[in-house]
Amino acid sequence: MTDYLNSVSIPVIVTVVYVIIDLVKTTIAPYTTLSARLSHFYPLIALALGIVTAAVMYYAVPESFTQTNLLVALAIGAASGLTAVGTNQVVKQLAKTTDDTAGAKGSSSDEDNANV
Repeated sequence: MTDYLNSVSIPVIVTVVYVIIDLVKTTIAPYTTLSARLSHFYPLIALALGIVTAAVMYYAVPESFTQTNLLVALAIGAASGLTAVGTNQVVKQLAKTTDDTAGAKGSSSDEDNANV
């Protein structure tokens, strides 16, 4: 059971931080006048959430980390929080690339139809 918890701790932190940041983006950010400024702080928010999540996991489920040092667990949480931001950017860029290729195909056919 401990081996399972050791291998799951980092993806759990990444998933928790990713979901919380996504919830902030979809619920709070559109209704505030500071949404443009708030978007600059998402990596820092994710870093703090990763550290808090790691601290909670370190004390609540001590088997989830192989390290016996709290500082190392917090560093893992910080890195996992920043990984959530990177994951969000990968998903966003893949969606953007998919939309761009669909738009490029549609625009070239529209231009061909206009030339005919």
